[in-house]
Amino acid sequence: MCLELYREYGTTMAGLKALGYEFDDDEFHAFAHGRLPYEKLKPDAVLRNLLLSLPQRKIIFTNADKAHAAEVLKRLGLEDCFAGIICFETLNPPVGATNYTDALENDAVLAGGEPKLIDLDDADKERSHPKPQILCKPSLEAIEAAIRIANVDPKRTVETRDFSKL
Repeated sequence: MCLELYREYGTTMAGLKALGYEFDDDEFHAFAHGRLPYEKLKPDAVLRNLLLSLPQRKIIFTNADKAHAAEVLKRLGLEDCFAGIICFETLNPPVGATNYTDALENDAVLAGGEPKLIDLDDADKERSHPKPQILCKPSLEAIEAAIRIANVDPKRTVETRDFSKL
């Protein structure tokens, strides 16, 4: 079922929410990622040097939560290789937040040279159609939001993925 939901909705969480399941997003992420063997991830000097040698601005766009993305970057020794992270919290601010800036004000800039969490601009609040329960890749809406958030020209942007599609 998880693989089916992943293929249909981009993430198992998005699929479960679309089917009407209600649960806390943070608890779901803690459960899903808390069981991962992070200790198997080791610093990758070759990847680090490659990333640092590329002059282009590099941004991570992940369906994962900020904590997972930060942990992976830390374990791989790549925290300072990226200008920012567009993650679950970026595209899906907490319920009750009056806007994306309020939702992320404590995370807007991370200290110590870590990538900053990039938030949506005010124009994104004015939608002509209802926002899906969870906005995530590979939906066109999520990709368009990431392009706006990162303030990039899609004609001059390269996307790479860390795995082949299941």
